Amino acid sequence: MGAGETTFGPFVLDRSRMALLQAGKPVALGQRGIALLSVLADHDDVVTKAQLMEAGWPGTIVEEGNLTVQI
Repeated sequence: MGAGETTFGPFVLDRSRMALLQAGKPVALGQRGIALLSVLADHDDVVTKAQLMEAGWPGTIVEEGNLTVQI
């Protein structure tokens, strides 16, 4: 496992490639999805909605419904 990679179940989150892999094959996931998943994978504790919003839409004001769409 290289730096910037997180494994969970059959998946590998490869931050250097901004990709989610399952059995070595890419899973269709957009840039915001990768950003949100990265935040979740990096924390062992509770992740706040504010943290997720900042990860997906840094410095931008958007409706919370956008978070629901991405998840």
